[in-house]
Amino acid sequence: MPKFLSIQPEIKHIAQALSWYRFSSGMVGVFIPLVILKSGGSLQMVAGFYLLFVLCKFLVDFPAIVLVQRKGAHFGLAVSFVFYMLQLAGVLGFTRTHQFIFLIIGGISFALIDCFGGNARHMYVSAIMDDHNKSSSMATMEILGQVADLSGPLIGAIIGSLFGGDWLLVVALACLIFTIKPLSAIRELPVLDQKTKLRFTFRAAPLRDSVADACFGSEETVSRTLWPMYLAVTLSAFSQVGAVAVISAIGTIFAVWLAGRRGDQGKYRTVLAEGVSGMSVVNVLRLMATTFRPIAALGVAYQIAQGYALNGLNTTYYSHAKDKGLQYIVSIELASDMGYLITWSILYAALSISHSSDVLFRLGFIIAAVAVWGTLLYTPYKSKNAQHM
Repeated sequence: MPKFLSIQPEIKHIAQALSWYRFSSGMVGVFIPLVILKSGGSLQMVAGFYLLFVLCKFLVDFPAIVLVQRKGAHFGLAVSFVFYMLQLAGVLGFTRTHQFIFLIIGGISFALIDCFGGNARHMYVSAIMDDHNKSSSMATMEILGQVADLSGPLIGAIIGSLFGGDWLLVVALACLIFTIKPLSAIRELPVLDQKTKLRFTFRAAPLRDSVADACFGSEETVSRTLWPMYLAVTLSAFSQVGAVAVISAIGTIFAVWLAGRRGDQGKYRTVLAEGVSGMSVVNVLRLMATTFRPIAALGVAYQIAQGYALNGLNTTYYSHAKDKGLQYIVSIELASDMGYLITWSILYAALSISHSSDVLFRLGFIIAAVAVWGTLLYTPYKSKNAQHM
């Protein structure tokens, strides 16, 4: 790893496993709505796919956290990768049969990927992170992920354009083989706290932290799920959708590296505020972008802003979680799930009533632009080497 990238040794293996997952996911994730639409599915079907995802995520998150606590982070990640295979198999089954049952399988699997993989990452990193270089470690993890995000859609666009969506899904599945070695290494590292009996409650975290994460979850679900739908409808080509994803990742790497360095100087709050401001502005501008060039430009701007926000947010989140324990993670993740669920319930209802993609997208981008400001409610973390918060 280059010397200018700094990462805590205990985090290196989970960063490698997640990078391979993001590479595989990047080959497919942004293309899923396009694959469904090109296979004869409707926009309502795509919306139903994502609504099922957020509903299952809320229902399964707590038992998934309990299982990861008992079995370890390597177990959570391995289970999430298995469900990733099922998600791809579900979408592939729909392209072959046009039966909605396969999208149901895909949507449920998508939720379980998040429940097991996301929580394994949060729980493991918060338990072992070093307070002195945590921000730069977060930045390095994100830079590795951005490299994966850059190369995955590029290869995915080529495969999708030349061979079609079926081969795209098959190649993405094969890439998961490379996660086996880092997952094995994670198993040898310290286990999680297995003594605390976890409860299904929102109250283990301060109310302002729960509201903040629900607001971030609301914005995240728009940019993570509605944006690929918008690209599929507006651009409708594997090459252009893939190009937007690739271009978006290019401008992010330096910005995330810089955010990590500034975070290690104690400027977590400044980094978070700058990222949130940028995300809000981009979501407003998305209301006016209808052609490739402005859409691609906004993709770059959003990824830079989100990279900043996530560095400040994750550094704060993991610091609180390390101090307060796993029960804090439970409450925060449940709050985030509520943000996801409320947002997609509103969006699905709007589409069902209006039958208009324009109403769906405009409403979603407005919600995201407003909700993301609530992230600043997060309680600042006061570390010994903090200079500005």
